[in-house]
Amino acid sequence: MAKDPAVLFYYQDFLVGTEFMTDDEVGKYIRILCHQADKGALTKKQVLSICKASALPIYIQEKLSIDENGLYFNKRMAV
Repeated sequence: MAKDPAVLFYYQDFLVGTEFMTDDEVGKYIRILCHQADKGALTKKQVLSICKASALPIYIQEKLSIDENGLYFNKRMAV
């Protein structure tokens, strides 16, 4: 069975949740969410690669959890 390529997107929640992020951080965060929707939880290396950074911006870090395997994910996006 093919994976559904769509996710529910609650724009008001997204606007409130990203209110204090810079435009750059919002772009990185939405890319992380898209990759999580496609691949599931992400490694630290993957997240840092998406952010093109050596450390996660604080507002993005606050939106992500780390599972028992050290993988990063957003709880609301977890299936």
